[in-house]
Amino acid sequence: MTHSEFKPSMSFAFSEGMKLAKKVRGPLIGFGFLCIFLITLPLTLLFSLISLPFVSVLSLIIEHKPIISLGLYVIIPLVILFYTFYVYYVLSLSSGVTRYLHDAYTKEEASFGTFFSGFSVGHKVLWSHIIRTFILLPLTILPLIFSWDYYLEAYEFMKNPSDLVLAYNLKESQPNVWIQMLVFIISIVPQILFFYVSELVIVSKLDAWKAIVSCFKVMKKHILFFVFLFFILAIINTLGAFALLFGLLYTIPLTVSILFVLFYQIFLNESSALSLEIDAFGSSKVDLDKPKNTLE
Repeated sequence: MTHSEFKPSMSFAFSEGMKLAKKVRGPLIGFGFLCIFLITLPLTLLFSLISLPFVSVLSLIIEHKPIISLGLYVIIPLVILFYTFYVYYVLSLSSGVTRYLHDAYTKEEASFGTFFSGFSVGHKVLWSHIIRTFILLPLTILPLIFSWDYYLEAYEFMKNPSDLVLAYNLKESQPNVWIQMLVFIISIVPQILFFYVSELVIVSKLDAWKAIVSCFKVMKKHILFFVFLFFILAIINTLGAFALLFGLLYTIPLTVSILFVLFYQIFLNESSALSLEIDAFGSSKVDLDKPKNTLE
């Protein structure tokens, strides 16, 4: 049987995304508020408190002052350990959202408890996240390299905000807008290439490296489409934020629904080429759910 690859379009993405968003908006909003007030906010506050000593260490390094306290060597590993746990926690919650969207899109209804099922794959998603971060690290620090002088001037100005000379130097060292835009575009394209790695680990049960390679092979064919899509979604969510933030209650569920619909159609539907990509690595095909074309 020959497979023809799914070619995404804006009309399909928004029409199917709006249908799915209508179905999941209420549970998504409820789970979002639950995360903010009961989980994410306390963890963020705790993380901020523990990070303060780490920021002090960075200040010492920037000012070229010797680090003589043995306690600093204990604080840094603790901060890294907590940060790893925090990322695992957040990725597990987002994995639950992906599983909920999958059930809502492929089944008649989805259980609210599915939101909390992501912890079973959180460690796998974390591992794929770490590998992807190291792959993209050079491009992640690219904006910092082009703006390093500006950040140093900004750091000095924060210590002496009344110094007019520092204020002038800060203004003069500000990077060119066009260079910033070019660096941003160069940085965002690789992010698109690996955008659906986590979803492949969660839904398709691929291991981290296979998910990364498969995602790259498929997404490189749709880079221009997703650049344009992200631009449109950014505008939509910005308008939602301007509407006293209440607009985000509509635009955020729409955004995640559109992105999941495209993921399903590109990678998991019967017209996708994911099974062929997996075979190319000499592995057996993934046991996927019965494909569906559109929401009724």
